Amino acid sequence: MSVSQSSKTPLAPCGDFVRYERTPTATTVVCADGIGSGIKANTAAVMCVSRLFELLAADFSLREAFAAVARTMTAAMGSDLPFVAFTTARLHTDGRVTVLSYESPPPIYTTRQRRAHVLQQRMFTLDQAVVGEAHCHLEPGETLMLFSDGITQAGLGAGLPEGWTIDGVCRYVNQLLAEGVPLPDLPESVHGEARRLWASVKGDDCTAVLARCRWGEVINILTGPPSNPNDDAAVVRRFLQMPGDKIVCGATT
Repeated sequence: MSVSQSSKTPLAPCGDFVRYERTPTATTVVCADGIGSGIKANTAAVMCVSRLFELLAADFSLREAFAAVARTMTAAMGSDLPFVAFTTARLHTDGRVTVLSYESPPPIYTTRQRRAHVLQQRMFTLDQAVVGEAHCHLEPGETLMLFSDGITQAGLGAGLPEGWTIDGVCRYVNQLLAEGVPLPDLPESVHGEARRLWASVKGDDCTAVLARCRWGEVINILTGPPSNPNDDAAVVRRFLQMPGDKIVCGATT
C-alpha cells in the first residue's frame, strides 16, 4: 500500500483520511474526503472511516456498511452536519476487487503490461444515495488507485476549465508507466503533479492511494522449545521442512 497526501493549507490537518485493514481473506481500503478543509474536514473524514470499519467489525457486509454511512452523508448534504465523500475498495486474496464510491472519483486500474485504465462504474441508488460500483480482478503485479477529488479537480480555476479530470489523471499515469516509474512511486508522482496544477490557487486537500497485488509471503516463527526435550529433534525437523521464511525467537529456542 502506498499513500501520498497533503493538506490544502501547509501545516494544517488534511481533510482527507485513508485507512486500510488486512484480514486472512481480504484487504479493505477507505479513502475519505471531508467537505472543506482543516480540522472540521479532518474530523468528519476520520469519523466516517471509523464508523465504516466499526460496522464491518460488527459483521455488516461491505455493501450494508457502505449503505449505512452513505445514507448518513446523504442526509447531511447541504446542511451544517459533517459531510464526507468516500470510496471503499475490498481486495480479496483470490484477486477479486469491489469498489464502491460515494461522490468520489472512479478508481484507476493498472495491468501487468503497465497500462492504466479508468474502471467503469455502474451508477445506482442505494438507500437514497447515488453510488458508483466497479469490479475487476487483480493479478500479481497489477494495482488499484484511489483518489480524492483534490487530485481530479486540480487546476480548476487555474487554466483547466474542468480540472485535471480522472481521464487526465489516467493519461498521466500511463505516461509515468511508459517512463518506467516504479509502481509504489505512482501516488507520489500523481500527487506532485496535482500540487503543481494547483500552484497558482489555494487548491484542495489531495490524496492518492495505491493498492498493489502481490504473491503472499509465508513466514514461520518458532517462539519456544517443546516442554519435553526429547521432542526437540522432531519439532526442529518439522519447522525446517515448512515452506517459507523461518524466524527463531528466544535464547532457549
